[in-house]
Amino acid sequence: MNYREKQLFAAPVLPDAPVVELNKQDQTRLWGSFSKAIGAELREHPIVRGASGLDHPAQAVSVDDKNRRVIIISAEQNARIAALIQGDVQATMPDVRVLVARPLVVDLGDIARRIFRTVEGARININEFKTKWERIQKLDQTRRQRYFRQFEKAIAPAALAFKHVALPTITQIVYVIEQAAYLDWHQISQSLKTDSENPAISFEKLLEIDNTAIDRRHGVCPIPLYEFSESDWSLFFEGNHIEDIQNRLRELNIYQYFFPAPDHLALGLADNGMKAGRDIIRAVDEAAELGHPLGDSEIVRSITAVPEILEALKDIGYIAEGEHGIEVSPEGQTSRMMIKYRPREGLIAKLINRFSVNANLSVTAKDFLGH
Repeated sequence: MNYREKQLFAAPVLPDAPVVELNKQDQTRLWGSFSKAIGAELREHPIVRGASGLDHPAQAVSVDDKNRRVIIISAEQNARIAALIQGDVQATMPDVRVLVARPLVVDLGDIARRIFRTVEGARININEFKTKWERIQKLDQTRRQRYFRQFEKAIAPAALAFKHVALPTITQIVYVIEQAAYLDWHQISQSLKTDSENPAISFEKLLEIDNTAIDRRHGVCPIPLYEFSESDWSLFFEGNHIEDIQNRLRELNIYQYFFPAPDHLALGLADNGMKAGRDIIRAVDEAAELGHPLGDSEIVRSITAVPEILEALKDIGYIAEGEHGIEVSPEGQTSRMMIKYRPREGLIAKLINRFSVNANLSVTAKDFLGH
């Protein structure tokens, strides 16, 4: 075993929460394929022990010998806890880098956006719904199924993910409850009262859910399994076409968390308020030190050096020198919007958080030392 794996991998213990019993070979193939696609090798025991002495059950644990990193696929329903696990385990292994990803099975926001195309459509008048429901019940089975098809399509991706991944049941229940809390339950309860003149239920708050925001904010890589199609699941379970898996992870903007594109990384740092070119260059260079070796550029493909990448982004009008430093242009903003809410963005938050912490520590140290 490499990199103190004897310390890292604890003896198998039962997780606190019951786990859905699925085919273990399928789970091994699934996360084994994922691991290979990001240059890592799946380990046998999905349980790690941190500096706190606590054992952390995970969906999977993989080791990337080449890039000296350990990837934990967390089974936690809370992204904040998943981020704390990263720090707890990292403290036991200072000579490698620990990365955490968290699979997400259900996204009520995604389901709502598939069902309700507009905000107005997400406001349902109960009396009108009852009338329409009564009409549907009088139809023959074939015609009734047409009305339910949109709903079935909306929940199908989450149903597939639930079917194929053995996340703890309590994790999934709590996660759905947390998302359901976005609804205005007071308004719903008031509307359901019998004395309401025009009862209505609004699901528009669900349309606003950014399901992966808290993961990204804490530097964790969310894996939106509800975006996987049936062909994706077959691809991962078969595990014979690693290049195809890598391409699919790129399309989902997951692969770039583990191998970030330096040009998009630089643009994202500028978009998130990092104004000084030297700071952007240093932050991009630090990505590899944090366990994120740089991948291929995606905007200025022929350029690899970070200072030259910044100049190239200026030349094509994605960034410009403003009054207070580097600013992202409308063209750059358009490029950013395509990936701004994707899993790869967790790395940008990690770099900015690290930069902010280092800056704050420097200021604090000066205060204490009286300089």
